[in-house]
Formats: sequence, structure tokens, C-alpha cells
Amino acid sequence: MDASYKEIGLNLRVSLVFPIAKDLKQAVKENAIKEHREVKLVKNDKRRIKFGCASKTSPCEWFLYAGPMEDKTSFQIRKIGPDHTCPLSYNNKYVREYANVDISKWTYYRVRKFANKEIYGDSKLQYGMLWDYCTELRRSNPGSTVIMKTNTEGSTSPVFERIYIYFQACKQGFRGGCRPIVGLDGCHLKANHKGQIISAVGIDANNGMFPITFSVVESECKDSWRYIATRIEAKKLEGTKWKNEVGCRIWKLLEKTKQLAVNHDVIYLGDKKFEVNTRSNEQFAVDLNTWYCGCRKWSLSGLPCTHAMAAIISRGLNPVE
Repeated sequence: MDASYKEIGLNLRVSLVFPIAKDLKQAVKENAIKEHREVKLVKNDKRRIKFGCASKTSPCEWFLYAGPMEDKTSFQIRKIGPDHTCPLSYNNKYVREYANVDISKWTYYRVRKFANKEIYGDSKLQYGMLWDYCTELRRSNPGSTVIMKTNTEGSTSPVFERIYIYFQACKQGFRGGCRPIVGLDGCHLKANHKGQIISAVGIDANNGMFPITFSVVESECKDSWRYIATRIEAKKLEGTKWKNEVGCRIWKLLEKTKQLAVNHDVIYLGDKKFEVNTRSNEQFAVDLNTWYCGCRKWSLSGLPCTHAMAAIISRGLNPVE
């Protein structure tokens, strides 16, 4: 005999038997709550019970069909249609019926805000801890630059306006191992303060992104970017300590490519165009004007392939340039 639905929870499946029709309907509703789906009762009589998807956002062919057993009292699931294709629903009417509540979404937002306050504390009061936070950053990261700006106009106590953080480790890494390139970006903050967090990143010797500094400001505007840019200390970029013209990783790749390039025969066609023949009798067209090689590796990686390197070396040119 089939296991009862109470023994397996809310996992509905074909052949599952329910003592009475009411239990079947309740199980389907609870499953809809669990799976965040909207369902509706399509057929409901002594011969059959059928549920379908009630989503209003997109067509969905999900269904559940059940019929009576020989005792005419218990019901068995006979068919379950394809999986839901509709988006998840978080406004399920069965939740309101099950919990015996009916609240608006604005009430929900207020309750969620209250719950977050109970769990994480009052975010407004946490701004009062920022002075201690700045002090701790300077203590635990000697040499770091931490600047906070407040506004006292129209208020009896300082009001947070913006903060700038530049860790000492980031300073050293940026000056000692990054290219003289700075990328800037920002994103919105969704909190009481609103505003935006803007950041500056560099490119390290391994061609990877390197975080430089970040700041929380009122908005992304010229004044905000000027505020962060003037503090990056760009004038000290001359302190980079690369042994070569590029980073160590890129230099090693170029040296390896040079060693492989000596196996190619190069024919100069004029105007920095070449025909490169390999020992496996392959031919590739190379154009130094457009950084093009027939193998396409140069275009995809940004670094000369062995064919392009052979052409560059044949003319006595610098691969880095």
C-alpha cells in the first residue's frame, strides 16, 4: 500500500494516496507555499480533483490530477504535468489563508525593516561608531590613509557625508607593481545614507586587477571623483620597480615565444607585411600594422604569437612596443 502523504512531507508524486479529498487539497496548497508557486483548483467533484497553475505572468502547463480509490473516500494522485515554467511567486494567496493573515506589501516592508533592525541593530546609530572605526583602521594598518568628512550645518551633531580609505598595503602594491593605469567605477548604496561607493583599481604585473582605494560619497559626480583622484598620489607612480618594460609574467611569455619563433622562416613582403612558414609546412600572413596573424592568437590574447614574433625579430623591432 502507498505511503501516506504525512510520512513523506510535501513531496507530491504519482500514486500517492490521501485519506480524504481535504487532505489532498491541503497538501497541494502547502506544496505551493513551499515551492513559491501559484496554483488553482480546476476540477473538484466525486470523480476527480484537478489543480492547475494560476500564474498570471506567463503561460504554464503544470497540473495535478487525482481520482478516488475503491473505497470512494481516499484519493490517489494519478498524473502530474510538466514542471512549472512560470517565475516564482512571493505573493501566494495560500500563505494568507494558511496563516490567517492578509497584509499589504507596504506592511510587509515595514515588518521586514523592523526585523532587520532587531537582528542587525539600528543603522543610524551605527554611523556614530565610524570615528572609532577610522581610529581602528589607522591603528591596525599603519600608514593607511583614512579620511572622514561630516556636515554640521543645520544639525546639533555631525552628520556623515563621505569617507575615503586607502590601505598602506594597497599603496605599496600600487606604487611597486602596477602599471600607470587607473580604472574608476561606482555603484549605488541601498541604505539610510544612500549615496554611492566609488573605487579605483589598477593593473598589476600579471595583468590582473589590483584594488587601490575606495570611498563612500554622496553621489557619483566630478567633485566626488576629484575627491578620490587627488588622494591616489599618482605622482609617485615613477616608483614602479619592474626589472623589465613589462611585468614578470608577461616578460616570461614573450621570452618563451621568442625561443619558439626561431624555428620559422620569414619572407618580408613590404609595408610591415610578412609571410611566415613553419617547419610543418604551414603558412601564415602577418601584418604588424594591424597586429594581425592568420592563426588569430595575436588578436585574441593581445600578445604576439610565434609567427608574429618571428616577423618582429626579423626586422629588429621591440616586441614590447
